Amino acid sequence: MAGYTRQSVSQIINGADITAPPLNAEFNQLLAAFEATTGHGHTGATGDAPQIPLATSVSGFLQAANGGSGGKNNFSTSNPTITNDTTQSYAVGSLWINTSTKKIFICASATASAAEWHEVVANTGTSITPTVTNTVDIGSSSLKYKDLHLAGNANVAGISTLAQLNSTTSTLGSVTVGGSGSNGSINGVVIGSTNPTAISGTTVSASSGFTGDLTGNVAGNLTASSGTSTFNNVAINGTLTGNLTGGITGNVTATTGSSTFNDVTINGTLNMDAGTTGTITNLTTPTNTNDAATKGYVDTQVTNLLDSAPATLNTLNELAAALGDDANFSTTITNSIATKLPLAGGTMTGAIDMGSQKITTTSTPTNTADVTNKSYVDTQRDTRVAKTGDTMSGVLNMNSNTVSNLPTPSATGDAANKAYVDSVAGSASAAASSATASANSAAAALASEQNAATSATTAQSAITASQNFLDTYFVSATAPSGSNLSIGDLWFDTASNIMKVYGSGGFQSAGSSVNGTAERKDYVVGTSSGSYTGSTTVFPATYDPTFCDVFMNGLRLDPASDFTATNGTSVTLASAAATGDSVGIVSYGTFSLATHYTQTQSDARYAQLTGATFTGDIDMGSNDITTTGKVLYSNLYSQLSDLPSASTYHGAFVHVHNTGRFYGSHAGQWIPLVQEDGSGGVKLGDNWTVTESGGSLYFSTGGTNKMKLDASGNLDVVGSVNSNATIT
Repeated sequence: MAGYTRQSVSQIINGADITAPPLNAEFNQLLAAFEATTGHGHTGATGDAPQIPLATSVSGFLQAANGGSGGKNNFSTSNPTITNDTTQSYAVGSLWINTSTKKIFICASATASAAEWHEVVANTGTSITPTVTNTVDIGSSSLKYKDLHLAGNANVAGISTLAQLNSTTSTLGSVTVGGSGSNGSINGVVIGSTNPTAISGTTVSASSGFTGDLTGNVAGNLTASSGTSTFNNVAINGTLTGNLTGGITGNVTATTGSSTFNDVTINGTLNMDAGTTGTITNLTTPTNTNDAATKGYVDTQVTNLLDSAPATLNTLNELAAALGDDANFSTTITNSIATKLPLAGGTMTGAIDMGSQKITTTSTPTNTADVTNKSYVDTQRDTRVAKTGDTMSGVLNMNSNTVSNLPTPSATGDAANKAYVDSVAGSASAAASSATASANSAAAALASEQNAATSATTAQSAITASQNFLDTYFVSATAPSGSNLSIGDLWFDTASNIMKVYGSGGFQSAGSSVNGTAERKDYVVGTSSGSYTGSTTVFPATYDPTFCDVFMNGLRLDPASDFTATNGTSVTLASAAATGDSVGIVSYGTFSLATHYTQTQSDARYAQLTGATFTGDIDMGSNDITTTGKVLYSNLYSQLSDLPSASTYHGAFVHVHNTGRFYGSHAGQWIPLVQEDGSGGVKLGDNWTVTESGGSLYFSTGGTNKMKLDASGNLDVVGSVNSNATIT
């Protein structure tokens, strides 16, 4: 045996006595051969034991005492996580190598569900990189590396100033980039952001320009070989000599003296410092919209604007005060003027209360509704018999009317009353004739009343007949439209409260905004005309009760005290008119609309455009429902026997609850539809399911795959494949 030499060959022989010393020598030699330090090894070299094949000689994991970790190692294309722990046979010291990214991790703690894996070396062969950007530090704020020697570029993105690159100095002199010579560069780094110091060099250049503030003194030349340079807030405490060409943006401040600039464009604010005497002088008179204006130009324009306006109206504030500080003065004045009566004349919409004032210089009236003047009234008065008594200059024709309340005559020329005549004549026949005449007069009055009633009935029938043909009407704030409009349709415009009728030219007002005029009557008191028999108090007229106006000699009478108009057939004056007076009656008939719904009733009865819930069926007949949106409905039946006729509803889709299936109607039958199970497979009947996975079709029943057909046409089955001429 390698590492072992027999010590007592001559003492330990067959048949001889064995004593302790030779045995002790042998055991000591064996002990030395297996001693960890001086004993033999398994290197396979001369005098050593052969190597031990771990794959066949060692089971489990090599413990830490024997050079292992006591846990398994892993090679994977992913990084370890906290779940790669002791439950997966990992232990402290286990290695994990990501063969894809070449990252190496070592297990620092294998606690279940809280394993800690630390990246050891992130080496891709050409670079040392972390697994996730901005997650691995080199050193710390308290433990720092000493020197960093670079032959190439240093691109630092995780710090804000170069001062942080050196922990002991505040100058760049202790940082060597690129070794000796002028090679090397610092890219993407802010220099002196927190603790700025001087940057020394013969030339400081920037390939794409300097950005940010350049503060302090700049000694020497600041030269741009090409292109333009932009400086913001440049303070020159000394003298800037020579030409400064190109664009200047930001502030230019001269503490003393004067500066001359040509072609200066200021994109920001030019602050002339109102606390000093500084100003902009020698401006020319402006010609362009954006030119600066001189004081003389502004004064001239203001003077021209004022144009000798009075001192109390030469400022905008005074003008605004004069307009009542009304921003909508034009609209206010226009609306105010619209409520005034033009000097050229107009139509009043209300009463004019003259108070104690007069209306003067009126012309002689020609129409019944014209305003009269005193001259006209006096002339008409002089042609009438005064109530206090008068002398007739012509014949008084009573036109079959009587003169009542005559006193008993005393003078020869006095008119005699009936009592006086009867007492003088004593004629019974005369009395009878008088009674007959009175009866005839009463009959005539009755006939007149009946005629008036007939006229009223005829008018009402005409109105009813007119209303009956208006079988379509609308109530809205906007005009109705559509092909269902027909001549005669009514529309009540709620925006203007006017009833309108539809004609060939569209909707037009059916009458005035209040009521339509029905009849106009003019009478001369004492002169019979139609149903009027000459009464001084009662005048025939057809009107809706209280809807009429009465005029006497051109003046409108007060309906509250001057007349009564309640029966719809006549008007009764409170005081009798004088013979010859002019009485005019304008009567009106109100509209009576057919039965209609209020807005609340209509909203409850009809579907709204914004949506509605129906409480009954909608029969579309052969019409379509067309929409670019969605039609959501529940077409659910409890069982197959509940389905309607498939012939009647050809093309319909339904769901039957107790079968859990969907059906479509075709050729008079309800045909069950193929449906998927929860995993994307297609159910065939009640037992089979076909599922596609990885390009292959799997046929399963009872949750177990029974047959597989791959994309190459290979067929795998569970069970036997039989070849038969027919399959039943």
